[in-house]
Amino acid sequence: MGGFFIRDTIKINKRQMKSEEVKAMIDNAIEVAMNRHNRNATLISTALGFAVMAAFVDGLLRILGKIPPFIGLDVNIIPDLLKQWTM
Repeated sequence: MGGFFIRDTIKINKRQMKSEEVKAMIDNAIEVAMNRHNRNATLISTALGFAVMAAFVDGLLRILGKIPPFIGLDVNIIPDLLKQWTM
């Protein structure tokens, strides 16, 4: 076994720790960090997924005329705006 943990003991806080104890502490810290990362990534992905889906459904329903335009904006003017910007 190579690397940093080749020694039998490591001195931490004036206490001798065996390499197995240090490895267990590091493994535990890695597991906690991975679980936290996975939880945060899941929450972010879920929030973004809901936001994108809500925007899609909102736009679709507005195009289909099922709900009125937001704040007086009409999605039917989008082609006219595109014509003006591409000129």
